[in-house]
Amino acid sequence: MSAPWDKEYRLPSSLSVKHYELFLHPKLQNDTFEGRVRLDLHLAEPLPYLAVHQVDLVINGAKLEAAGEQITLRDAFPAPKNQFFVMLPTNQEHGFQAGDLTVNLNFSGSLKKPDIVGFYASQYRDHQGDFRKLVTSKFEPTYARRAFPCLDEPDKKATFKISLVKPKFENDKWSALSNMNVDSTRPGPGENEETVTFKFTEKMSTYLAVFIVSEFTHEEATAQNSNGQPFPVRVYGREFPDLTESKLTYPLDVAKNVVEYYINFFGIDYPLPKLDLIGIPDFVSGAMENWGLITFRETNLLVDEKNDAISNIQQVGSVISHEIAHMWFGNLVTMKWWDDLWLNEGFASFMEYKALDKYKPEYKMLDQFLVSDLQPVLALDAQLSSHPIIQPVAHPDQITEIFDTITYSKGCSVIRMLEGILGEKVFQTGVSEYLKTFKYSNAVTQDLWKSLTAAASTAGLGIDVATVMDTWTLQMGFPLINVSYDATSKIATVKQSRFFGSPNAKKSASAAKESPFNYAWEVPLTYFTYDDQVNAKKQWLKKDQQSVDIPIDTPNFKFNSRQIGFYRVNYDVETWKKLINTLNDKTITYSTDRSSLIDDVFSLADGQYVEYSLALDLLLYVKIEEDYVPWSTAASKLLKLLPFMRDRPAELNFKKLAKDLVAERYDALTWNAEADEQHLTKRLRSTILNLACSCDNADCLAGAAEPFKIWIADENAKGDVNVRQQMYNFGMQSEGHKDTNWETVWARYLKEKDPQEKLKLMTSLTHVSSTYHLNLYLERAKNESYVRGQDYFSVLQYMSDNPLGSSIVWNFVRDQWQYLVDRFTLNSRSLGRLIPRITQNFNTQTRLDEMKAFFAKYPDAGAGASARAQALEKPPV
Repeated sequence: MSAPWDKEYRLPSSLSVKHYELFLHPKLQNDTFEGRVRLDLHLAEPLPYLAVHQVDLVINGAKLEAAGEQITLRDAFPAPKNQFFVMLPTNQEHGFQAGDLTVNLNFSGSLKKPDIVGFYASQYRDHQGDFRKLVTSKFEPTYARRAFPCLDEPDKKATFKISLVKPKFENDKWSALSNMNVDSTRPGPGENEETVTFKFTEKMSTYLAVFIVSEFTHEEATAQNSNGQPFPVRVYGREFPDLTESKLTYPLDVAKNVVEYYINFFGIDYPLPKLDLIGIPDFVSGAMENWGLITFRETNLLVDEKNDAISNIQQVGSVISHEIAHMWFGNLVTMKWWDDLWLNEGFASFMEYKALDKYKPEYKMLDQFLVSDLQPVLALDAQLSSHPIIQPVAHPDQITEIFDTITYSKGCSVIRMLEGILGEKVFQTGVSEYLKTFKYSNAVTQDLWKSLTAAASTAGLGIDVATVMDTWTLQMGFPLINVSYDATSKIATVKQSRFFGSPNAKKSASAAKESPFNYAWEVPLTYFTYDDQVNAKKQWLKKDQQSVDIPIDTPNFKFNSRQIGFYRVNYDVETWKKLINTLNDKTITYSTDRSSLIDDVFSLADGQYVEYSLALDLLLYVKIEEDYVPWSTAASKLLKLLPFMRDRPAELNFKKLAKDLVAERYDALTWNAEADEQHLTKRLRSTILNLACSCDNADCLAGAAEPFKIWIADENAKGDVNVRQQMYNFGMQSEGHKDTNWETVWARYLKEKDPQEKLKLMTSLTHVSSTYHLNLYLERAKNESYVRGQDYFSVLQYMSDNPLGSSIVWNFVRDQWQYLVDRFTLNSRSLGRLIPRITQNFNTQTRLDEMKAFFAKYPDAGAGASARAQALEKPPV
């Protein structure tokens, strides 16, 4: 019979925590730490036992006190099944009485964390090549319990008083950082040590606490709240004295401008006295929004505008904007439980575009939204293995798993659609009211809907936001909008049905998950006619309507203006012909509308709603396309098809078609940039080069091979940074297997200190046309002094994209699965997502059978259950 603490993952709702007094003593010399914590708890009702979260901690010396009296315990012990430390009272009959209760615990643990979560040690080489250490933390979603005993659930908010021990030597650079500013320092506890105590935090969830001890340098700026009150913004990173430009200046400028944008947009001042950002050499996520001290993977923070690629610079701006949005959405107001994670991540993902667009309008981030988030997640959400944005989760593996593309990208896409429905001003008013109502507390999705509905009502819109948005958040998938136009009556008849990304999905739909709305949606239709593309007209298609008839005076129209709606559109044949003609005569003004037509027609062809001949007829217009966003969509569609053409009779004809489509744009751009080129022109060049070289454009391949050979001979001849990755990749493809070229690049990778350049080199090594070198790379990558744990899965993924590497990686993962599980654990979302990524180009029944056999052999998927379902859904071609 199971013990009661083994039956329930969740802590009782009657148990809350008011305050943590926390002392942590990391010991860098032996990678361990010791600590003590005082938890000030409140029991709203008696409890038969007391449980706090912990994982891999040695806890001793439990002392409890209530009403000034010591409470004796009958027993105290770890209960690993649900990650608890359980305390049993001596008086079993009465248990722990309602009221306030203080718990004091001493504990210790290891800083060696192969999965780099919790409280862990990291190392890096300084400019002299010597190893340096630091201690850092990463607690979201359920890893604070690996650092200290706590109530590790998002609605158990409390204040914290944190003390952290750091090394102390004369003229050293050691510093201790946490959520708040330093309150005091004192010598000890040991020789050459100092204890730093920080000021009280605001009420916050455990996953937002952060502790860092390092020798990093920093730069500082001053931001202002709406009342004129200044506060410091700082960016920390390791020193790069060999570099000519600081990698802290640009991210600092982004952070200052973005935080001031949010202060204005949300109508709420930044809640803390400082905002720090820090780049960590070993970091499992892209970044983490710890309140007041945001941690980043180095490549997502450290760049300089003069010497780094504009794609990297933009990425850094996006990630910074995303994480700072969390200071309000997620930190000030937090979801009650992880099933509403999208409230954090969907909103931050949407706001990052608005903030960066304001700071760098030349990036045209609101246009780039389509190719970065919307279109990729439409493809994913059309699979039967998708899931609703809001779904119940309990176990830590399930919680980890929902940090996925649906939560982030579909979340931000439906928020973008909602802003389109309400208008920016009403949306802004509702969001601000929501944040003010629930600040320092927790909320659920319905709380946000109520605030937005109230704002809509005040504005006279009469929209019940919950009625609309529940159809988008509580069921997976999205609608296909079928538009049929009658030229005689001048009526467009519009119907909806569920869209399926493949014919196999359509056939299997009856066995799919049930939906509370029977897969019908409240659809905010928009459309424009060619003579007025600025002012789109609006029409609702309700979930209980069979169809809606819309009078349109001209057959020259397009639905889903700017692809704001989260749906696809199919037209009758005549309307498709007119749309194709308008693309060829440059009638459609907005690049987002041209991009959406490419995205829709290819996805419709994938699902066998239209013939591929229609999709390819439409795509012929890209010969005259000059903008980045439509070309990004077109390139992704062609490159997605390319692996399925490989080693088939149609391969040469397909490549010839692709080369023909890209030829004019390639000839216009080539490898050589002009002075003062626009941001998106630079992005377009790298997209065009990647497509042209992938389709065996001889001039493009030579344009990579020749500078690659020059660079092999002279490591300083790296060329244009904005196309350097393409030069490395395709140069390696054609030249890497010759002589000692691969080993030369490997040696340069090992000694490279610049994180951005090191990542380029790491990627290029997977492009070699040699199975010997690919196998050698797989073996070397196991050594963490060669390839960091944070980058390991990227190596496997990039190698799987190499036609020679696909089978090598698949066989390696199957043979070495237990090694991967032992090293990274089944709770790792990176390991969980590995299988669909490395099998995405599989297209035979044999491969599908191999996947099924592998899953049968290793049935425990951990945080990869949904990912396995995605992998299996790919149909044989």
